[in-house]
Amino acid sequence: MISDRYDFDFIRKNLSGGWKPFPPAADRKAWGGLLSHPVNRRRRKDIIKKADELLGKSWPVLSAAMYMEFARTGNRIIYEKPCFERRKNLSTLVLAECLEYKGRYMDEIANGLLAICEESTWVVPSHSHRNGQDPLPPYDSHNIDLFNSESGLLIAEVSYALEKEILALSPALHDRLRHELMGRIIVPFETHDDFWWMKGENNWGSWCALNVLGTALCVVEDKDRLARIIDRLNAVNDRFMSFYKEDGACPEGPMYWSVSAGALVSYLEMLSACTGGRINLFNEPKIREMVLFIAYSHVDGPWYANFGDSDSYLKSSRRPIIYKAGELMECDELKDFAMATYFSRKNGRPVKDASLADLSCCAHFSYYVRELFWMPADIRPKAISKRRTVWLPDLQLLVARESEAAGKGMVLTAIGGDNAMGHSHNDVGNFSVYADGEPVIIDAGIETYCRQTFSSKRYELWYTRGNAHNVPVINGIEQKHGAEFRAKNVKLEESDAAVTLQMNLEKAYPAEAGIESIVRQVSMSRTGKCSISVNDTVTMKTGKAAIDINMLSLPEPTLTRKGIVEFKSSPKKHHLEYDASMFNVKIKAFEIKDARMSASWGKKMYRLVFTLKKPAGSIEYSFRITNIEHSTSNFQGILNCQVLI
Repeated sequence: MISDRYDFDFIRKNLSGGWKPFPPAADRKAWGGLLSHPVNRRRRKDIIKKADELLGKSWPVLSAAMYMEFARTGNRIIYEKPCFERRKNLSTLVLAECLEYKGRYMDEIANGLLAICEESTWVVPSHSHRNGQDPLPPYDSHNIDLFNSESGLLIAEVSYALEKEILALSPALHDRLRHELMGRIIVPFETHDDFWWMKGENNWGSWCALNVLGTALCVVEDKDRLARIIDRLNAVNDRFMSFYKEDGACPEGPMYWSVSAGALVSYLEMLSACTGGRINLFNEPKIREMVLFIAYSHVDGPWYANFGDSDSYLKSSRRPIIYKAGELMECDELKDFAMATYFSRKNGRPVKDASLADLSCCAHFSYYVRELFWMPADIRPKAISKRRTVWLPDLQLLVARESEAAGKGMVLTAIGGDNAMGHSHNDVGNFSVYADGEPVIIDAGIETYCRQTFSSKRYELWYTRGNAHNVPVINGIEQKHGAEFRAKNVKLEESDAAVTLQMNLEKAYPAEAGIESIVRQVSMSRTGKCSISVNDTVTMKTGKAAIDINMLSLPEPTLTRKGIVEFKSSPKKHHLEYDASMFNVKIKAFEIKDARMSASWGKKMYRLVFTLKKPAGSIEYSFRITNIEHSTSNFQGILNCQVLI
């Protein structure tokens, strides 16, 4: 798409020498203008307080033993945490200097810059190219990974922002930064065509391309050389976009939007800016849908329709990028959505959190500064209407709402697709339920990445397996991983009264399960008393099916009476109704010990296991979720629950 329209000659001809990603610190009119608003004055106070605490503080240590820990135990955090902390601390100090501009932080900034320059590699252990069992990478390895390239973007934009000040402090430091960027990012990119992310098959393609472009624009002065780099990067993003379907949905889930389609937005913005607006692809329908996915998948507040490795809880998801995309696409929906992420509800009222969000692992400064310059500080809460039904037919993701008003009523999400999408779990047919802006039935998401996460033993991790999702387990056999394990005959039906998603699930299971068919219907009734229903019809080829349905909930469930599970959700209580003559149910709380999963769900979640009392060759059963005032004791009379054979 990009390369077909804008070739090397076009790029070279139209590169603008006056490109600036944002005003440098020396532009005091621009930086001083930010402080005309009280929100930015509060931000300045907060950033300076944090920066002052870093003055004279030792920089986090990165040792060989810490690097080797991944090869030895699979632990990523031991090295990555202090590595990322270095970069965040540098970002805080640089932003404080840009805002205050008294030179107080320059020595500490120099300490941080040199500490990063002295690192043997910017590639994290889990991404490094090592020889055999050697736990350390070769000294002359020139791999470019996500965080090597993002470190490059950070150093490049810090060098740009403080170029005058760094040159005044030490020309040698200025030259060292340029040397490191050329040697670690620019030359390796120019001389390699075998970095796997160049295939563009997932978020690595758009993310690395953005980081390399941002670095090149700051340090490559020769126009021909820069045009060649851009031309090659355009081809990477063309391949990246080709892996997306026409509905624009991110197959890796909303959590990865910011480093996939969101990275593409930043890339295209840079591309447009450095060519004086002559390259502009923001009106392309497919790109528009790719960008809008983050709004489509939004449930309420910090919650998103998650699947696979994606977390449900996303605090801000790169709101300056979303807002800028809204401007470039002339899309108020995106701008309003970006502004709404500043607000959380307390006692029913929107409360503004104007602190700058941490939107990166390494390049925090790059996003801090864009939030300051790209988003208006005088943000006011708006009553945003949500689409009552979002259906993404290629991904097969449904988000259905009781009400268009944010934070009101129930929300149903469900996923079809296959068990081989990027960051996939064995979750074809899984559903989640939210009520009045809070999670009820959930998809657990993922724990902290480790070596096993992306290994041949990935699907031994509990949260990736079929029994961690609310799809049937048949005679102890779960869904399997692979593109052939998928939903079939997927169709959506919608009317004013209801929306229903139906799919066949039998192909998501291995042949030895002996399943003839599993037809799952998930539906929301919007007439008067809203309810969400899940109906399964299971037919075996031979023998009988012993069935377990596992559900995970965030609010505590209680068996209040036969056939009724009550969730102590807020502000309303909700019931899950089931046929007690067909199912036994066990409820077990389990502590969430992993830091990443706890960040989404807190310290505890609950597992409900519905076990069929009598195996059957053919059976139909249902579950229904409603708020407590709409529940009924005559559930079996409302929905079909019967043994057919």
